[in-house]
Formats: sequence, structure tokens, C-alpha cells
Amino acid sequence: MKVLKRLFAVAAAAACAIPIAAAFSGCKATQRYTAVYSDGELIGYELDVSGYKDKLKGDYEIPAVYDGDEGSAPVISIADQAFAGSKITSLTIPATVKDIGIAAFAYTSLKSVTFADGIQIEEIPQGAFSYCASLETVTIPESVKILGYFSFMACESLKSIDIPAQVTEIRDRAFENCLNLATATMHDGLKTIGSEAFYGCGLTEVTVPATVEDVEGVPRTDENGKVIRDADGNVQTFTKYGIGVAAFHTCEKLERATVLGSVKTVPAGAFGYCPALKEIYLPASVKEVQGAYYSGSKVVVGHAFHNCKQLTDVYFGGTSEEWSGVKIDMGGKDQDMATYDNAAIKNATLHPEAQGLPARAE
Repeated sequence: MKVLKRLFAVAAAAACAIPIAAAFSGCKATQRYTAVYSDGELIGYELDVSGYKDKLKGDYEIPAVYDGDEGSAPVISIADQAFAGSKITSLTIPATVKDIGIAAFAYTSLKSVTFADGIQIEEIPQGAFSYCASLETVTIPESVKILGYFSFMACESLKSIDIPAQVTEIRDRAFENCLNLATATMHDGLKTIGSEAFYGCGLTEVTVPATVEDVEGVPRTDENGKVIRDADGNVQTFTKYGIGVAAFHTCEKLERATVLGSVKTVPAGAFGYCPALKEIYLPASVKEVQGAYYSGSKVVVGHAFHNCKQLTDVYFGGTSEEWSGVKIDMGGKDQDMATYDNAAIKNATLHPEAQGLPARAE
């Protein structure tokens, strides 16, 4: 299928005479619509904004249909960085949109985002809403399967998020430094929580769904997606952790964590520097609690439970004998005036076979 695009520009000067969804100040922003063709047929338009984007303010509703010089067609995509840096405060995305570009709404003044009923986007892409410091509310569509890298990074006003069951992957740093994110609801269907996904969030309690799991033998690929092979032609593989390195690191308000998945490894820094963490439930599938992650001799991230000074209770889904077989890295490391170790989990009271586990985590 051959897809072609043709570019059209709607000058903001014209917008001053014709009412549109967004308010322009100074008429210095330009909306551009690129016609998208497939096999010679117009199938839609891609929306972009250029010029003085910081002059684009207020409520913005992306049109479902654009009447361009080459005909009327739905708006089907938003360009990379299309609205980045604008001052729009609320956004409505129509059901016609199928793709959102990288960092499309980054660094905006958004407070709320509304996706129209029936929208079929499958991914919130890399950095789409990153650094939207005023963003308070967003409902992720049920069609979404992937939350991309940095997708909601540093959305400091976001207080809660419900991640639909169709989402299978939360990629690295998706919610990093969402300082006031107190609640993140994850459902069965989720497979992977990426590295630093919730680093520095305001979570007070978290439950990792039962469907989260480690996957062994995943082929390594280069930046172009090509499989990497060794000198003998063998495919290089790795274990993709269900819970990524430092996934909940520096969640300083986190008091309780429940891991219901079938993960085998609690990786480096997963719950590191969670000084308020009092209770954690780990499933019987766990075989290893990792120590620090290094780059050369330098600590990149500390042990899985370093500096969890309030941790008093570990609820384990297996027996005491099985817990004794779990490999817990007890090696310590002092660096940059900080000590990294797993003493907290080793010294906590063990409740084997989830004895005494609160009902909601059973």
C-alpha cells in the first residue's frame, strides 16, 4: 500500500476571522494539514502546528473532519511535537484519530485531556504528554495497548490514573516524577512494568497484577529493530523483567506493595529508597532479590530494597523453606556518602504462605 502526504497550511490570520476551537493570541500560530493518500485515494489528514506555538491558548478541540483543497476527510493523525510548548489548557481528541506523534503535547499547559468515545489508538507514544505539569485528569482509552517511554513523565499535578486491562506494557519512565500521583490502578492483562516507570511518584500503595511476568529468551535488537547475533551467528537473548529496574524507586510515600505476578526476579532498585514502605507481598515464584546495578565500578541504582528503613513485614506466597532458597544479594556498597544493601528485607519479619496477608491481596 503506497501512502502519500500533501501539505496544506491554514494561516492563523484566517483563523482570526473564522472561529475555531482554540484561542489564538497575536495570530502567530499556523495549523497545517497534510493530506494522506493510500493507493491514490485521500484517506485523511495529519494535523501539525508551526510558528509561535506559545500563542496557542485555551481549550482546543481537534476537528474530526477537515475540508481541504483536495477534499473533505477525517483527521487521522497528530504530527510529532505538533502542539509541544503551546499554552492549550484542555484538549479533545476525536475518534477519527488513529495515531499520535512523539511528544505531540509535551510541555503544554494542559489540565485535562478527553479522548472521544470509540477512539482506536493503540499506543500513547514516547513523550506524548511529558512535562505537562498542570495535567490533572486523563482517561486512557480502552483501545490502548502500550504506554510509551516517558509518555506522562513529570506530570506533577496528576493524582490518579486507571490503566485499562488492554494495556500490556508500561514502558520505561512512563510516569517518572509524577510527584503527586497517589494512585495507579493496574489490571490483569498487564505484562510488563518498565524500568523507572513510576520512579519518584507519590504512590502510597501499589498492586502489581497477577499477569505481570518475567520473559526469558527475548531476542536482543539494535536501534533499528534488527536482531543481534554473536560471532557464531547465534541470536543474543535476555530476560525481560516483569518489574523493571528501579520501577518504584524513590516512591517516598509508598507504604504497601503487593506483587501478585509470577515474577522470578525483584530487580535492582525496584523498591529502593522507599523509606515509608512497611509491608510487601511477594509471590512464591520469586527466586532472586537483586543487589545494585553497576556501570563499571559505579552504582547506577542501588539494591532492590535499599534504604527501606520502615520495612517490617514480608508476606511470601511460598513456605519458609522456599524463602530460604531465594537468592537475596546481601553485598553492601558505600558510594557518594550513601549505603546500598538489602538489609531491610532480610531483617523484616517473614510471614510464609502469606500468613496474615490482608484480604485484598489474597
